[in-house]
Amino acid sequence: MVFLFATVCFIGCASLGLQKKKNKSESEITVKDELYTTLEEPQSVIKNYAGMVEDEHVDWVWLKPDTRFGKYRTVSIASFKNFSRVADPRMTGLFTEQVSSLLQSSGVTVARDGEMILDGAIVDVMPKGGVLERIGKILPGDFEDAGITTVSVEVVIGDAATNVVLCKIRDQATALEIDAALKKIADDVVKYISLHR
Repeated sequence: MVFLFATVCFIGCASLGLQKKKNKSESEITVKDELYTTLEEPQSVIKNYAGMVEDEHVDWVWLKPDTRFGKYRTVSIASFKNFSRVADPRMTGLFTEQVSSLLQSSGVTVARDGEMILDGAIVDVMPKGGVLERIGKILPGDFEDAGITTVSVEVVIGDAATNVVLCKIRDQATALEIDAALKKIADDVVKYISLHR
């Protein structure tokens, strides 16, 4: 009976595609499935999340001690990148235009050679019609997030003269459309900068 149970478990695991990695510890198991083979480690502009904390205005932030953005009269916005799987070239332009407009509205001069540099990337986009909407079609239940777009952005703010990182921000927003989520994140980032002048 034990032999039969062990055989069934072994065959079941093999049919699911579970496979132990060679030259690895017994606890490391890889799932082999079409869905997962295309997934890669997400790219990021923030290489070290140490010291980042939750904040009421942005999701996660690290601010260099004693940093006051008010001492910087001008800011440059670097060419933001799109590391998400949504290949829409408008997204980065929309985000940087929104940040630029909000900064200028708050009295900050945006210039080509600013004293402070904002750099970053759109690191993840889960468009509406994503996983929750597909699950909702299969399983009964209330999936409130179905049809909602989620966007994650990382921003690194640095001193142009010294190349010292002043601030790291990771923020996420949900909205009906990608544009609205990007505008919300831009607003969060500029609000955080304004509060730390």
